[in-house]
Amino acid sequence: MEINEHTNSSERIIYLDVLRGVALLGILTMNIPVLALGNYADYSPLTEGIKGPDFQSWFWGTVFFSGKMRALFGLLFGAGIILFTEKKAGENSLPVADAYIRRMLWLLLFGLINSYLLLFTSDVLYLYAFCGILLFAFRTMKPRGLIIMSLLILSLYSLGQGLIFLENQEHRKVWLQTETLVKQGKKISEEQKAERKIWEDLVARNFPFTKERKAEIKTEAEKKFNTMRSGYGTVFEELMPETIEIETTGFYKGAWESFATIMLGMALFKLGVFSGRLNKKAYLWLMFLGLGIGLPLSYCATNAFYVRAAFVKIYFEKWYVSAFTFEQLPRVILTLGYVGLFMLICVSGWMKGVQKILAAVGRMAFTNYLMQSFITTFIFFGYGFGMAGKFSRYELWYFIFAIWLFQIIFSVVWLRFFTMGPLEWLWRSLIYWKRMPMRVNREEGRGAGEK
Repeated sequence: MEINEHTNSSERIIYLDVLRGVALLGILTMNIPVLALGNYADYSPLTEGIKGPDFQSWFWGTVFFSGKMRALFGLLFGAGIILFTEKKAGENSLPVADAYIRRMLWLLLFGLINSYLLLFTSDVLYLYAFCGILLFAFRTMKPRGLIIMSLLILSLYSLGQGLIFLENQEHRKVWLQTETLVKQGKKISEEQKAERKIWEDLVARNFPFTKERKAEIKTEAEKKFNTMRSGYGTVFEELMPETIEIETTGFYKGAWESFATIMLGMALFKLGVFSGRLNKKAYLWLMFLGLGIGLPLSYCATNAFYVRAAFVKIYFEKWYVSAFTFEQLPRVILTLGYVGLFMLICVSGWMKGVQKILAAVGRMAFTNYLMQSFITTFIFFGYGFGMAGKFSRYELWYFIFAIWLFQIIFSVVWLRFFTMGPLEWLWRSLIYWKRMPMRVNREEGRGAGEK
Protein backbone atom coordinates (compact mmCIF):
# COMPACT_ATOMS: atom_id res chain seq x y z
CA MET A 1 0.00 0.00 0.00
CA GLU A 2 1.31 3.48 -0.80
CA ILE A 3 0.89 5.32 2.44
CA ASN A 4 1.88 8.86 3.28
CA GLU A 5 3.81 9.02 6.49
CA HIS A 6 4.44 12.74 6.78
CA THR A 7 3.09 16.08 5.76
CA ASN A 8 3.98 19.11 3.68
CA SER A 9 1.18 20.83 1.82
CA SER A 10 3.45 22.54 -0.68
CA GLU A 11 4.80 19.23 -1.95
CA ARG A 12 1.73 17.06 -1.74
CA ILE A 13 0.20 15.57 -4.88
CA ILE A 14 -3.55 15.56 -4.26
CA TYR A 15 -4.20 13.07 -7.06
CA LEU A 16 -2.29 10.38 -5.18
CA ASP A 17 -4.48 11.02 -2.15
CA VAL A 18 -7.65 10.55 -4.19
CA LEU A 19 -6.41 7.31 -5.76
CA ARG A 20 -5.21 6.05 -2.41
CA GLY A 21 -8.65 6.77 -0.94
CA VAL A 22 -10.27 4.78 -3.75
CA ALA A 23 -7.94 1.84 -3.17
CA LEU A 24 -8.33 1.96 0.62
CA LEU A 25 -12.13 1.87 0.49
CA GLY A 26 -12.20 -0.61 -2.37
CA ILE A 27 -9.91 -3.19 -0.81
CA LEU A 28 -12.27 -3.56 2.15
CA THR A 29 -14.78 -5.21 -0.20
CA MET A 30 -12.32 -8.07 -0.73
CA ASN A 31 -10.84 -8.31 2.76
CA ILE A 32 -14.05 -8.44 4.77
CA PRO A 33 -15.36 -11.74 3.29
CA VAL A 34 -12.09 -13.44 4.26
CA LEU A 35 -12.54 -12.42 7.89
CA ALA A 36 -16.30 -13.01 8.04
CA LEU A 37 -16.38 -16.29 6.10
CA GLY A 38 -12.81 -17.62 6.15
CA ASN A 39 -12.09 -20.20 3.44
CA TYR A 40 -15.85 -20.53 3.01
CA ALA A 41 -15.73 -17.16 1.23
CA ASP A 42 -14.41 -19.00 -1.83
CA TYR A 43 -16.96 -21.80 -1.66
CA SER A 44 -20.15 -20.12 -0.45
CA PRO A 45 -21.28 -18.76 -3.84
CA LEU A 46 -20.89 -22.21 -5.36
CA THR A 47 -22.57 -24.15 -2.58
CA GLU A 48 -25.55 -21.79 -2.44
CA GLY A 49 -26.17 -21.81 -6.21
CA ILE A 50 -25.40 -19.51 -9.11
CA LYS A 51 -28.53 -17.35 -9.10
CA GLY A 52 -28.67 -16.02 -5.56
CA PRO A 53 -27.40 -12.69 -4.19
CA ASP A 54 -24.35 -14.39 -2.66
CA PHE A 55 -23.19 -15.58 -6.05
CA GLN A 56 -23.83 -12.20 -7.66
CA SER A 57 -21.96 -10.44 -4.86
CA TRP A 58 -19.01 -12.79 -5.33
CA PHE A 59 -19.05 -12.64 -9.12
CA TRP A 60 -19.30 -8.88 -9.61
CA GLY A 61 -17.06 -8.16 -6.65
CA THR A 62 -14.44 -10.34 -8.31
CA VAL A 63 -14.92 -8.62 -11.67
CA PHE A 64 -14.60 -5.06 -10.36
CA PHE A 65 -12.51 -5.29 -7.17
CA SER A 66 -10.64 -8.56 -6.65
CA GLY A 67 -6.93 -7.92 -7.10
CA LYS A 68 -7.58 -4.55 -8.74
CA MET A 69 -7.46 -2.55 -5.53
CA ARG A 70 -4.33 -4.42 -4.45
CA ALA A 71 -2.79 -3.66 -7.84
CA LEU A 72 -3.73 0.00 -7.41
CA PHE A 73 -1.99 0.03 -4.04
CA GLY A 74 1.06 -1.46 -5.76
CA LEU A 75 1.09 1.29 -8.38
CA LEU A 76 0.76 3.97 -5.69
CA PHE A 77 3.45 2.37 -3.56
CA GLY A 78 5.78 2.54 -6.54
CA ALA A 79 4.90 6.18 -7.06
CA GLY A 80 5.66 6.80 -3.39
CA ILE A 81 9.12 5.26 -3.73
CA ILE A 82 10.08 7.77 -6.42
CA LEU A 83 8.42 10.71 -4.67
CA PHE A 84 10.11 9.94 -1.35
CA THR A 85 13.59 9.31 -2.74
CA GLU A 86 13.54 12.31 -5.09
CA LYS A 87 12.56 14.62 -2.24
CA LYS A 88 15.17 13.19 0.11
CA ALA A 89 17.88 13.45 -2.54
CA GLY A 90 17.41 17.23 -2.44
CA GLU A 91 17.70 17.49 1.35
CA ASN A 92 20.81 17.74 3.48
CA SER A 93 19.35 16.08 6.58
CA LEU A 94 19.10 12.31 6.86
CA PRO A 95 20.68 10.56 3.82
CA VAL A 96 18.10 9.21 1.39
CA ALA A 97 19.16 5.58 1.80
CA ASP A 98 19.00 5.77 5.60
CA ALA A 99 15.58 7.41 5.64
CA TYR A 100 14.21 5.04 3.01
CA ILE A 101 15.45 1.82 4.64
CA ARG A 102 14.20 2.97 8.04
CA ARG A 103 10.85 3.72 6.43
CA MET A 104 10.60 0.21 4.97
CA LEU A 105 11.79 -1.56 8.12
CA TRP A 106 9.22 0.23 10.27
CA LEU A 107 6.58 -0.60 7.67
CA LEU A 108 7.61 -4.24 7.87
CA LEU A 109 7.21 -4.16 11.65
CA PHE A 110 3.74 -2.63 11.32
CA GLY A 111 2.89 -5.43 8.90
CA LEU A 112 3.93 -8.03 11.46
CA ILE A 113 1.81 -6.29 14.09
CA ASN A 114 -1.13 -6.32 11.69
CA SER A 115 -0.72 -10.05 11.06
CA TYR A 116 0.31 -11.38 14.47
CA LEU A 117 -1.31 -8.94 16.90
CA LEU A 118 -4.42 -7.75 15.06
CA LEU A 119 -4.71 -11.25 13.47
CA PHE A 120 -5.37 -9.83 10.01
CA THR A 121 -4.41 -12.57 7.57
CA SER A 122 -4.64 -10.41 4.42
CA ASP A 123 -1.90 -7.94 5.37
CA VAL A 124 0.10 -6.35 2.53
CA LEU A 125 2.44 -4.11 4.55
CA TYR A 126 4.92 -6.91 5.25
CA LEU A 127 5.10 -7.88 1.58
CA TYR A 128 5.37 -4.31 0.31
CA ALA A 129 8.12 -3.49 2.81
CA PHE A 130 10.28 -6.35 1.55
CA CYS A 131 9.61 -5.42 -2.07
CA GLY A 132 10.32 -1.77 -1.31
CA ILE A 133 13.73 -2.56 0.19
CA LEU A 134 14.78 -4.53 -2.89
CA LEU A 135 13.34 -2.01 -5.36
CA PHE A 136 15.35 0.87 -3.90
CA ALA A 137 18.09 -0.11 -6.33
CA PHE A 138 15.74 0.49 -9.29
CA ARG A 139 14.71 4.03 -8.35
CA THR A 140 16.91 5.64 -11.02
CA MET A 141 15.92 3.28 -13.84
CA LYS A 142 14.22 4.93 -16.80
CA PRO A 143 10.45 4.45 -17.21
CA ARG A 144 10.89 2.24 -20.26
CA GLY A 145 13.14 -0.15 -18.37
CA LEU A 146 10.75 -0.30 -15.42
CA ILE A 147 7.81 -1.07 -17.71
CA ILE A 148 9.76 -3.82 -19.50
CA MET A 149 10.77 -5.34 -16.17
CA SER A 150 7.17 -5.20 -14.95
CA LEU A 151 5.83 -6.93 -18.06
CA LEU A 152 8.59 -9.53 -17.88
CA ILE A 153 7.73 -10.38 -14.27
CA LEU A 154 4.01 -10.67 -15.08
CA SER A 155 4.80 -12.88 -18.08
CA LEU A 156 7.00 -15.21 -16.05
CA TYR A 157 4.35 -15.47 -13.35
CA SER A 158 1.66 -16.28 -15.92
CA LEU A 159 3.93 -18.87 -17.52
CA GLY A 160 4.40 -20.51 -14.14
CA GLN A 161 0.64 -20.74 -13.67
CA GLY A 162 0.38 -22.37 -17.10
CA LEU A 163 2.97 -24.97 -16.17
CA ILE A 164 1.02 -25.84 -13.01
CA PHE A 165 -2.06 -26.33 -15.19
CA LEU A 166 -0.18 -28.74 -17.49
CA GLU A 167 1.13 -30.63 -14.46
CA ASN A 168 -2.41 -31.10 -13.15
CA GLN A 169 -3.49 -32.31 -16.57
CA GLU A 170 -0.84 -35.02 -16.30
CA HIS A 171 -2.20 -36.05 -12.89
CA ARG A 172 -5.63 -36.39 -14.49
CA LYS A 173 -4.25 -38.55 -17.30
CA VAL A 174 -2.63 -40.92 -14.80
CA TRP A 175 -5.91 -41.10 -12.88
CA LEU A 176 -7.85 -42.00 -16.03
CA GLN A 177 -5.26 -44.57 -17.07
CA THR A 178 -5.36 -46.33 -13.71
CA GLU A 179 -9.09 -46.02 -12.97
CA THR A 180 -9.94 -49.21 -14.87
CA LEU A 181 -7.19 -51.11 -13.07
CA VAL A 182 -8.44 -49.92 -9.70
CA LYS A 183 -12.01 -50.93 -10.50
CA GLN A 184 -10.77 -54.36 -11.54
CA GLY A 185 -8.94 -54.74 -8.25
CA LYS A 186 -5.52 -54.79 -9.87
CA LYS A 187 -2.42 -53.38 -8.22
CA ILE A 188 -0.94 -50.06 -9.21
CA SER A 189 2.43 -48.58 -8.29
CA GLU A 190 3.00 -46.28 -5.34
CA GLU A 191 3.86 -43.51 -7.76
CA GLN A 192 0.53 -43.98 -9.54
CA LYS A 193 -1.26 -43.94 -6.19
CA ALA A 194 0.38 -40.63 -5.35
CA GLU A 195 -0.62 -39.18 -8.73
CA ARG A 196 -4.20 -40.36 -8.24
CA LYS A 197 -4.38 -38.78 -4.79
CA ILE A 198 -3.19 -35.41 -6.12
CA TRP A 199 -5.97 -35.43 -8.71
CA GLU A 200 -8.63 -36.64 -6.28
CA ASP A 201 -7.67 -33.92 -3.80
CA LEU A 202 -7.91 -31.32 -6.57
CA VAL A 203 -11.37 -32.53 -7.54
CA ALA A 204 -12.48 -32.56 -3.91
CA ARG A 205 -11.42 -28.94 -3.45
CA ASN A 206 -13.01 -27.66 -6.63
CA PHE A 207 -16.16 -29.64 -7.26
CA PRO A 208 -18.60 -28.49 -4.57
CA PHE A 209 -21.92 -29.11 -6.29
CA THR A 210 -22.44 -32.69 -5.14
CA LYS A 211 -24.64 -33.01 -2.05
CA GLU A 212 -21.88 -34.78 -0.19
CA ARG A 213 -19.33 -32.10 -0.94
CA LYS A 214 -21.76 -29.29 -0.08
CA ALA A 215 -22.45 -30.88 3.29
CA GLU A 216 -18.75 -31.44 3.91
CA ILE A 217 -17.88 -27.83 3.09
CA LYS A 218 -20.60 -26.46 5.36
CA THR A 219 -19.53 -28.73 8.21
CA GLU A 220 -15.92 -27.63 7.85
CA ALA A 221 -17.00 -23.99 7.68
CA GLU A 222 -19.15 -24.19 10.81
CA LYS A 223 -16.28 -25.77 12.71
CA LYS A 224 -14.05 -22.92 11.59
CA PHE A 225 -16.67 -20.31 12.53
CA ASN A 226 -17.00 -21.76 16.04
CA THR A 227 -13.25 -21.47 16.47
CA MET A 228 -13.19 -17.88 15.21
CA ARG A 229 -15.96 -16.99 17.67
CA SER A 230 -13.70 -18.08 20.53
CA GLY A 231 -11.30 -16.01 22.61
CA TYR A 232 -8.17 -14.26 21.39
CA GLY A 233 -5.82 -17.13 22.28
CA THR A 234 -7.88 -19.71 20.40
CA VAL A 235 -8.19 -17.47 17.33
CA PHE A 236 -4.46 -16.74 17.45
CA GLU A 237 -3.62 -20.44 17.57
CA GLU A 238 -6.02 -21.17 14.70
CA LEU A 239 -4.69 -18.45 12.40
CA MET A 240 -0.96 -18.76 13.06
CA PRO A 241 -0.29 -21.63 10.61
CA GLU A 242 -2.13 -19.72 7.87
CA THR A 243 -0.34 -16.47 8.66
CA ILE A 244 3.08 -18.12 8.73
CA GLU A 245 2.39 -19.83 5.41
CA ILE A 246 1.25 -16.56 3.82
CA GLU A 247 4.39 -14.74 4.94
CA THR A 248 6.81 -17.54 3.95
CA THR A 249 5.80 -19.79 1.05
CA GLY A 250 2.87 -17.55 0.14
CA PHE A 251 5.25 -14.61 0.00
CA TYR A 252 6.79 -16.06 -3.16
CA LYS A 253 3.51 -15.94 -5.07
CA GLY A 254 2.52 -12.50 -3.84
CA ALA A 255 5.93 -11.02 -4.57
CA TRP A 256 5.59 -11.58 -8.32
CA GLU A 257 2.50 -9.39 -8.59
CA SER A 258 3.81 -6.85 -6.10
CA PHE A 259 7.17 -6.37 -7.80
CA ALA A 260 5.44 -5.95 -11.17
CA THR A 261 2.83 -3.41 -10.06
CA ILE A 262 5.25 -1.43 -7.88
CA MET A 263 7.74 -1.12 -10.75
CA LEU A 264 4.94 -0.10 -13.09
CA GLY A 265 3.86 2.53 -10.57
CA MET A 266 7.43 3.86 -10.41
CA ALA A 267 7.40 4.20 -14.20
CA LEU A 268 3.99 5.87 -14.32
CA PHE A 269 5.03 8.42 -11.72
CA LYS A 270 8.16 9.28 -13.70
CA LEU A 271 5.99 9.70 -16.80
CA GLY A 272 3.77 12.18 -14.95
CA VAL A 273 0.63 10.03 -14.88
CA PHE A 274 0.00 10.54 -11.16
CA SER A 275 0.96 14.21 -11.03
CA GLY A 276 -1.60 15.38 -13.58
CA ARG A 277 1.05 16.36 -16.13
CA LEU A 278 -0.75 14.54 -18.95
CA ASN A 279 -3.56 16.24 -20.83
CA LYS A 280 -7.20 15.23 -20.47
CA LYS A 281 -7.14 13.35 -23.76
CA ALA A 282 -4.38 11.07 -22.49
CA TYR A 283 -6.33 10.21 -19.35
CA LEU A 284 -9.46 9.70 -21.45
CA TRP A 285 -7.63 7.19 -23.63
CA LEU A 286 -6.19 5.45 -20.58
CA MET A 287 -9.69 5.18 -19.12
CA PHE A 288 -11.33 3.92 -22.32
CA LEU A 289 -8.61 1.41 -23.12
CA GLY A 290 -8.30 0.23 -19.52
CA LEU A 291 -12.02 -0.17 -18.89
CA GLY A 292 -12.88 -1.20 -22.44
CA ILE A 293 -10.32 -4.00 -22.50
CA GLY A 294 -9.96 -4.71 -18.79
CA LEU A 295 -13.64 -5.16 -17.87
CA PRO A 296 -14.41 -7.78 -20.58
CA LEU A 297 -11.18 -9.61 -19.75
CA SER A 298 -11.95 -9.50 -16.04
CA TYR A 299 -15.46 -10.79 -16.73
CA CYS A 300 -14.04 -13.68 -18.78
CA ALA A 301 -11.39 -14.43 -16.17
CA THR A 302 -14.02 -14.55 -13.41
CA ASN A 303 -16.09 -16.91 -15.52
CA ALA A 304 -13.00 -19.04 -16.00
CA PHE A 305 -12.41 -19.23 -12.24
CA TYR A 306 -16.04 -20.23 -11.76
CA VAL A 307 -15.77 -22.97 -14.39
CA ARG A 308 -12.59 -24.23 -12.77
CA ALA A 309 -14.17 -24.37 -9.33
CA ALA A 310 -17.54 -25.73 -10.38
CA PHE A 311 -16.62 -28.05 -13.23
CA VAL A 312 -13.00 -28.94 -12.63
CA LYS A 313 -13.19 -32.22 -14.59
CA ILE A 314 -14.48 -30.46 -17.70
CA TYR A 315 -12.01 -27.66 -17.16
CA PHE A 316 -8.97 -29.92 -17.34
CA GLU A 317 -10.45 -32.03 -20.12
CA LYS A 318 -11.59 -29.28 -22.50
CA TRP A 319 -9.37 -26.30 -21.72
CA TYR A 320 -5.87 -25.88 -23.12
CA VAL A 321 -4.67 -23.04 -20.90
CA SER A 322 -5.00 -22.28 -17.21
CA ALA A 323 -7.64 -19.85 -16.01
CA PHE A 324 -4.83 -18.31 -13.97
CA THR A 325 -2.52 -17.82 -16.96
CA PHE A 326 -4.23 -14.55 -17.87
CA GLU A 327 -5.20 -13.59 -14.33
CA GLN A 328 -2.72 -10.72 -14.10
CA LEU A 329 -3.41 -9.21 -17.52
CA PRO A 330 -7.03 -8.12 -16.97
CA ARG A 331 -6.18 -7.12 -13.41
CA VAL A 332 -3.48 -4.65 -14.39
CA ILE A 333 -5.31 -3.35 -17.47
CA LEU A 334 -8.51 -2.69 -15.52
CA THR A 335 -6.54 -1.05 -12.72
CA LEU A 336 -4.99 1.32 -15.26
CA GLY A 337 -8.51 2.05 -16.46
CA TYR A 338 -9.46 3.06 -12.93
CA VAL A 339 -6.38 5.29 -12.77
CA GLY A 340 -7.42 6.95 -16.02
CA LEU A 341 -10.99 7.44 -14.79
CA PHE A 342 -10.13 9.08 -11.48
CA MET A 343 -7.25 11.11 -12.88
CA LEU A 344 -9.61 12.44 -15.56
CA ILE A 345 -12.09 13.41 -12.85
CA CYS A 346 -9.34 15.15 -10.88
CA VAL A 347 -7.69 17.11 -13.69
CA SER A 348 -11.10 18.11 -15.06
CA GLY A 349 -12.18 19.47 -11.69
CA TRP A 350 -15.31 17.31 -11.58
CA MET A 351 -16.98 16.18 -8.34
CA LYS A 352 -14.73 18.27 -6.12
CA GLY A 353 -16.68 17.29 -3.02
CA VAL A 354 -16.10 13.60 -3.72
CA GLN A 355 -12.44 14.32 -4.44
CA LYS A 356 -12.01 16.01 -1.06
CA ILE A 357 -13.61 13.07 0.73
CA LEU A 358 -11.46 10.50 -1.05
CA ALA A 359 -8.35 12.62 -0.53
CA ALA A 360 -9.01 12.82 3.21
CA VAL A 361 -9.30 9.04 3.43
CA GLY A 362 -6.18 8.67 1.28
CA ARG A 363 -4.12 11.10 3.34
CA MET A 364 -4.74 8.82 6.32
CA ALA A 365 -4.40 5.56 4.38
CA PHE A 366 -1.97 4.01 6.88
CA THR A 367 -4.23 4.79 9.83
CA ASN A 368 -7.36 3.75 7.96
CA TYR A 369 -5.84 0.50 6.71
CA LEU A 370 -4.89 -0.69 10.18
CA MET A 371 -8.18 0.66 11.48
CA GLN A 372 -9.99 -1.61 9.03
CA SER A 373 -8.01 -4.55 10.41
CA PHE A 374 -8.98 -3.71 13.99
CA ILE A 375 -12.66 -3.01 13.24
CA THR A 376 -13.27 -6.08 11.09
CA THR A 377 -11.45 -8.57 13.31
CA PHE A 378 -13.24 -7.16 16.37
CA ILE A 379 -16.61 -7.51 14.64
CA PHE A 380 -16.15 -11.09 13.47
CA PHE A 381 -13.77 -12.73 15.96
CA GLY A 382 -14.78 -14.03 19.38
CA TYR A 383 -12.80 -11.54 21.47
CA GLY A 384 -15.13 -8.91 19.97
CA PHE A 385 -18.69 -9.44 18.75
CA GLY A 386 -18.02 -12.95 17.39
CA MET A 387 -20.10 -12.60 14.22
CA ALA A 388 -18.02 -14.89 11.99
CA GLY A 389 -20.29 -17.00 9.79
CA LYS A 390 -23.48 -15.26 10.91
CA PHE A 391 -23.97 -13.22 7.73
CA SER A 392 -24.17 -14.21 4.10
CA ARG A 393 -21.77 -12.72 1.61
CA TYR A 394 -24.12 -10.07 0.23
CA GLU A 395 -25.10 -8.98 3.76
CA LEU A 396 -21.47 -8.05 4.37
CA TRP A 397 -22.08 -5.00 2.21
CA TYR A 398 -23.96 -3.44 5.14
CA PHE A 399 -20.75 -3.62 7.16
CA ILE A 400 -18.71 -2.30 4.24
CA PHE A 401 -20.92 0.77 3.83
CA ALA A 402 -20.91 1.41 7.58
CA ILE A 403 -17.11 1.23 7.82
CA TRP A 404 -16.77 3.44 4.74
CA LEU A 405 -19.03 6.06 6.31
CA PHE A 406 -17.19 5.95 9.63
CA GLN A 407 -13.75 6.25 8.04
CA ILE A 408 -14.85 9.11 5.79
CA ILE A 409 -16.26 11.08 8.72
CA PHE A 410 -13.29 10.27 10.95
CA SER A 411 -10.75 11.28 8.29
CA VAL A 412 -12.46 14.56 7.40
CA VAL A 413 -12.90 15.60 11.04
CA TRP A 414 -9.41 14.52 12.12
CA LEU A 415 -7.70 16.49 9.36
CA ARG A 416 -9.43 19.67 10.46
CA PHE A 417 -7.16 19.65 13.49
CA PHE A 418 -4.11 17.63 12.46
CA THR A 419 -1.85 17.54 9.43
CA MET A 420 -1.72 13.74 9.26
CA GLY A 421 -3.26 10.62 10.72
CA PRO A 422 -2.06 9.32 14.11
CA LEU A 423 -0.22 6.35 12.64
CA GLU A 424 1.28 8.47 9.88
CA TRP A 425 2.62 10.71 12.64
CA LEU A 426 3.98 7.73 14.58
CA TRP A 427 5.61 6.29 11.46
CA ARG A 428 7.34 9.56 10.60
CA SER A 429 8.47 10.11 14.18
CA LEU A 430 10.01 6.63 14.26
CA ILE A 431 11.81 7.17 10.95
CA TYR A 432 13.51 10.36 12.15
CA TRP A 433 13.58 9.25 15.80
CA LYS A 434 12.10 12.48 17.09
CA ARG A 435 8.65 13.83 17.85
CA MET A 436 7.29 15.38 14.67
CA PRO A 437 4.81 18.28 14.54
CA MET A 438 1.25 17.19 13.98
CA ARG A 439 -1.25 19.95 14.73
CA VAL A 440 -2.54 22.20 11.97
CA ASN A 441 -0.86 25.60 11.79
CA ARG A 442 -3.85 27.85 11.27
CA GLU A 443 -1.71 30.66 9.93
CA GLU A 444 -0.21 28.53 7.17
CA GLY A 445 -3.41 26.61 6.50
CA ARG A 446 -4.13 22.99 6.95
CA GLY A 447 -1.23 20.71 5.96
CA ALA A 448 -1.70 17.97 3.46
CA GLY A 449 1.10 15.49 3.77
CA GLU A 450 3.76 14.03 1.53
CA LYS A 451 4.89 10.54 0.96
